[in-house]
Amino acid sequence: MLSPQGIQLLHTPPRGIDTSYAMGWTRQPGSRPVLEHSGVLSTFHAQQALLPNGRYGIVVLANAYSGLVDFAGLLRGLITLAVTDGAPQAGFGARRIGIVLAGMATLILAVGAWRLRRLRGWAERQAGRPWRAALGVAGRSPPSP
Repeated sequence: MLSPQGIQLLHTPPRGIDTSYAMGWTRQPGSRPVLEHSGVLSTFHAQQALLPNGRYGIVVLANAYSGLVDFAGLLRGLITLAVTDGAPQAGFGARRIGIVLAGMATLILAVGAWRLRRLRGWAERQAGRPWRAALGVAGRSPPSP
């Protein structure tokens, strides 16, 4: 539909203005040209990248948006995968996150088991002192009006 010259014009920022924005696309600096466009609302996230030299296009879509998710980092990683032969080495990575979460789950289970083991001893120590339990309940009662 468009000539190569027309596409090049659409991806070129206007002269005389200090901007990297061109007809909806932002041209990222670097040795390889990358054109990006994104859209974010509280209900979705969309990010696209065009790599004209490699003739690749990458789209990242999500049904929700969260500031905790690094969508730009995900797109950068996908761009790196598209233009090189290997995965990017920088970053924390899903494997390390999985190991950390497994470690936290193991710690939570260990503490829970330790507390359950101590529960019988606590019940035996409290058996002769019902007033302590009553004080504990009274301390948590809402004040009377």
